Parts: sequence; C-alpha cells; structure tokens
Amino acid sequence: MEEARAKLGKGGGYACTGKALDNFIRAFSWDERKSRQLQPGKARPSFCSSAVYGALLLALELWDSGRGENSLNDKTWQALAPKKVPDGNGAWGCANANGPGLAVLVHKLGAGHSFTEWEKAQSGDIMKLWWTEAIGARERGHLTIYLSQTEDSLTFWSSNQSNPEGTPGYGIKTVPKTTVKHVLFTRITRPEAFTNAPSVGTDPWLGSLLKKTVTMEEMLRRCGLSPSSSEIHP
Repeated sequence: MEEARAKLGKGGGYACTGKALDNFIRAFSWDERKSRQLQPGKARPSFCSSAVYGALLLALELWDSGRGENSLNDKTWQALAPKKVPDGNGAWGCANANGPGLAVLVHKLGAGHSFTEWEKAQSGDIMKLWWTEAIGARERGHLTIYLSQTEDSLTFWSSNQSNPEGTPGYGIKTVPKTTVKHVLFTRITRPEAFTNAPSVGTDPWLGSLLKKTVTMEEMLRRCGLSPSSSEIHP
C-alpha cells in the first residue's frame, strides 16, 4: 500500500462534495476504447473513502502488473471503477457506504478477513474508525490505512480534514486512542479474488445504513465475524 499511497501524493484538499466525487471518478475511470484509466493526480480534492479505495485500486494494479499475468481483466476493472451509484450498489457503492462498507466488500469477494484486535494490526491494513458509538446513519467515522500504534496513540493515512503540515487532504495523522470508540481492521490476503467484483451486485443492508443505526454485533456478522469468535477467515 505504501507505493500506492505515494502515487496519490500529499494534501490536495478535503471535500465531501459532488465535485470531489466527479474528480475521483475521472481519476479512476473505465473507457471501453482505452480500458482502465488510473490517473491519481486528478483525484483532488478527496475524502476518506475515495482515498482508501483509490489506494486499493493502485495497489491492485501494482500487484497485477508485477505478476505479469493480467489476472484482473477488463471486466474486473470495469466493475471496480467508481461510479455514481447508491450506497451498497456494486464494488464502489459498498466501499463508500456507512458502517463497515469496505470490510463487507472484501468479505463478499473472499479477498481477505476482518478483525477488531488492536494487537493483530499490521501496517497496510485497512482500518475503519468510529469517533462515536453510533454505527450507520448517525455515525461519525473515518476510513483509513493503518500504519502504527503506541500504547496511547494511533497513526494512519487517509484524506483528512487536517494534517500536521496544515494542508487538508492526503496525509499521515496521529490521534489519541481515547478518541476512537470502535475500530475494524481489514486485511487483504487474496487480491486475486477481486476478479469476483462483477458479481458483487447490490447489498440492501449497506444501503439501509443511510437511514438506520445498527449494533456492533450486527456489523461484525455482516463482515463474517461473530461477537463470540473474534476472527473468522474465509
């Protein structure tokens, strides 16, 4: 993920607006004549889910080109490309949803697993944070890429409203652990499973999180976890 993050650069502004979404779609677009167009420099300003999803797409391209097999074919990239869709609709619609959207997507694809234990986290894991207890419609959350932690602090990369350099947008930030109410880590272990993206379909439950809040227990079940077993591998 580090090389992918570097391609997105630093700063660029933070905005949850239609313009930011349009720029993100243009940066990671699909064209039937030219195939995939990954132009991360256009994805500015950005927001947290666009930053992490963009880094994921860049990481998948690096992984695929490094293998020389092009296992992620045109049909896969067409399904993965961000579009203007409702939450829970297709790959991007899942990743951009409230709650555990990207974790649910990875679980649906069979591309990895999620967990909540701080001590198991590794640099490069996808990490969803909640600043409040609510999960769903009333949540205040942040989608990030985990980097490191101490006993009292947590360091991550994302598109942030503020960064230490004073420039909002892409950057590394450290926060006190006491500010985090819930955390969900997702580790991608089978990138080849993203070939299943064309079959993701629609997830009504993720779409419903625009209007309702859910319990931690329900959220974990949707990610392939259960409250009594902290981690389940696909």
